[in-house]
Amino acid sequence: MDNTLLYTKNPDRKESNPQDYIGAVRELRRVLRPGGILYLSFPYGRAANHGWLQILDQRMVEKVIEAFEPRGLSADYFLYHLDGWHSSSAQEAANATFFDIHHAKGYDPDFAASARGVCCLELEK
Repeated sequence: MDNTLLYTKNPDRKESNPQDYIGAVRELRRVLRPGGILYLSFPYGRAANHGWLQILDQRMVEKVIEAFEPRGLSADYFLYHLDGWHSSSAQEAANATFFDIHHAKGYDPDFAASARGVCCLELEK
């Protein structure tokens, strides 16, 4: 994704390759020892590309799992509410949105700091 907004002013780092997360997952699998476990968490909900990061939807989560080819798998979803984070199902969190502080003019009424939905995967190699 484009790192020039937050991390560098180097124009060589201005990228927009929304499918690169698949290559990253494959590389994480490659360097993980057999039987090792990868704990992966990311913003989840309505798919969106914010340039410097993206929100993954269920189809994209399935692509992550497929790319990793886990021997064991656990998936947990969480949804942000006014009173904090709550355990959720993938379906309940499917329409979660993201508050992008870097492009916002003030906060939303729920004062979300960023993601309103999160997916946490435990993938065993």
